[in-house]
Amino acid sequence: STGKYLATPMSGNFVQIDSFFDVFTELSLDGGSTFYPASATVHLDLTGITPEPASLVLATIGLVGGALMCRRHRPRWRSAS
Repeated sequence: STGKYLATPMSGNFVQIDSFFDVFTELSLDGGSTFYPASATVHLDLTGITPEPASLVLATIGLVGGALMCRRHRPRWRSAS
């Protein structure tokens, strides 16, 4: 289908978007000579705000890793006494 959507203005600068579209999946194990269509439908309903925790986790790992690398490779100055 071409899908449908409904945008509803909310308070502030927020907009609630409800949408619908069909995705038809087929699997090929022989490079496209034969296809196996999906045998059932699946309904997904994402409500509320869906956070993206992977970005925060990756940023934290990067910062911690960078700090550890800087600490490990920091030049050690010795006084000439």
